[in-house]
Amino acid sequence: MTRLAEWGLLTLVLLALIAALGQWQTTVRLDRLVQDATMRLQYRPPHPDIVLVAIDEQSIAAIGRWPWRRALHAELLNQLGRHGPAAIGLDILFTEEDKQHPLDDALLTQALRQHGPVVLPIAMQTIGTQEQALHPIPEIAAAANQLGHVRLDVDTDGITRAVFL
Repeated sequence: MTRLAEWGLLTLVLLALIAALGQWQTTVRLDRLVQDATMRLQYRPPHPDIVLVAIDEQSIAAIGRWPWRRALHAELLNQLGRHGPAAIGLDILFTEEDKQHPLDDALLTQALRQHGPVVLPIAMQTIGTQEQALHPIPEIAAAANQLGHVRLDVDTDGITRAVFL
C-alpha cells in the first residue's frame, strides 16, 4: 500500500469515527464532562455579603398563594433598604399593571426609587418564530436603576452552562 493510500484510509477512518461520535452525541457528553470538571476546579464560594431572599414553599405557606401584592414587594424593598445594600436584584416580572390593587404599583415605584440600585428583569417570550422582550411596565421600569435579562440556556440534561451576556 502506498503512503498516499495509507493517509487516505486513515483520513476516511477518522472522518467515519468523528461522524459516528457526532451522531451518538458522544462529543457533546464529553464536552459537558470537561466543562463541568473545569467549573468545579474554578469554584469559589460566594462572598459572605451576598444575601439571597428566596420565594420558596415556606414563604408561600406563610404569606399565601402567588402572585403576591406589589405592596408586599415594596415592603420587602423597604426592609432591605434599611440595611444599605450595594444593590438589589429583584427577579420578579412586573409586565402588567395591577388591576386589583392599582395603588400598589405606585408603592412599588416609590420603594424602587428610594432604595438604591435595584435591577429588574427582562424576560424573552417566543411568539411563533419571533422573540419579544417582556419589560416591566413603564413606571416601574423607570424607577429601577437597571434592567437585565433573565434568560438562561438550559442544556438537555437540565444544567445551565452558559448565559447570554
